[in-house]
Amino acid sequence: EISFLEFHAAVGSLSEYLQQSKQNEWVLYCQDTFLFAIGFFALLHSKKTIILPHNIKPKNLENLDAQIGSLEFLFEDDITTHQQNSLTKNYHLSQIDAPSSQIIFSTSGSTGTPKLVHKNLQNLEEEIKELQKLFADDLTGKIFAATVSHQHIYGLLFRLLFLLCTGDLIYSTTINTIEELTDLTLVFQNIVLISSPAFLKRLPSNISVSDINIFSSGGLLKKLDAQNCAAVFGDFPIEILGSTET
Repeated sequence: EISFLEFHAAVGSLSEYLQQSKQNEWVLYCQDTFLFAIGFFALLHSKKTIILPHNIKPKNLENLDAQIGSLEFLFEDDITTHQQNSLTKNYHLSQIDAPSSQIIFSTSGSTGTPKLVHKNLQNLEEEIKELQKLFADDLTGKIFAATVSHQHIYGLLFRLLFLLCTGDLIYSTTINTIEELTDLTLVFQNIVLISSPAFLKRLPSNISVSDINIFSSGGLLKKLDAQNCAAVFGDFPIEILGSTET
């Protein structure tokens, strides 16, 4: 478990490093949600433009370079270095100017040509306020795990930013298999799973897992798959409709 003091120090250390760079546009890509959060907020505090690719395959990065121009990259190893060295001093973090911040999502192009979608932190804060109105009371005190990436807006909101506002626990490693999910239930109770039809359609019908609330986004869940989820988890998933563009 990571304390807020450790998180603050790691963000401060990385932000101090980033402010020394004249480069404005930074590609942020991490598998681990905690390391991603350090990079995300360090870039915001440093007044850098954050670019969130859906993957880091060479073709995708070439497209980003062609659309945006010269880029710098922030990966897990870079962030880990600052996390490990961050507790040696105190850091002062300036307030983030949410309306002027720049966060660029790179869509996968599953519904057409890949697009760059521009948001700012204020846009995301407005969405989080609505999520709190809808779900905060019912989900307080639970631990949130996810099968989807925080590189997309759905994952960023539901598995990170919303939880930083509510103070709920975040399981930072992405769940990739059914076995990883069932193993998690042996360690934690009252789990909220942030998932998608791509994962939920693979659920075997011969398992039963209680105390899990399910959110699903990334396309409509087929009726039979939703019914299978209800049989496995004891309730139907809450489906979140929309896309990065909307």
